[in-house]
Amino acid sequence: MDQRMCKHDAEPGDLIEIFRVAYQHWGVYIGDDKIVHFSPKGDDDNGGEIALMDGPGEVKCEDIWDVIGRSKFKVNNQLDDEYESHTPKTIVEEALDMVRKELQYSLTGFNCEHFATYLRYGVAVSRQVDQAAQNAADLAAALLSLAKTVLSPNTE
Repeated sequence: MDQRMCKHDAEPGDLIEIFRVAYQHWGVYIGDDKIVHFSPKGDDDNGGEIALMDGPGEVKCEDIWDVIGRSKFKVNNQLDDEYESHTPKTIVEEALDMVRKELQYSLTGFNCEHFATYLRYGVAVSRQVDQAAQNAADLAAALLSLAKTVLSPNTE
């Protein structure tokens, strides 16, 4: 079934989380089935692979269904409990002011989630980057523990 036939409950200023294969893409819903989102320059982010580059990025305003493609998505204003959101009018105006601007894209420093949360809260946050960093730290600690066990045999 074509998702365009479905309804969504997004309101202007809401953050939209789009579930890709290995990551989530984020944008800001501005109304009239339009979303403003940020991605590496030349990346259409319509379900493609994760951008593993740092470099020029671009802000686009597109039809929400074109950006979502066949992916699942949800409204996710997850930081509302931690940060005060701007008014929907301010979020939409600032999002539209950013369209066609080129910004520096960084997978870990300033990606689509950082961009979207900055527009809504005035704070650039990426929970998926934070979680990936925590997972890497946990893996490193487990590997270090394993290496110590293997390299320091029990002398009992």
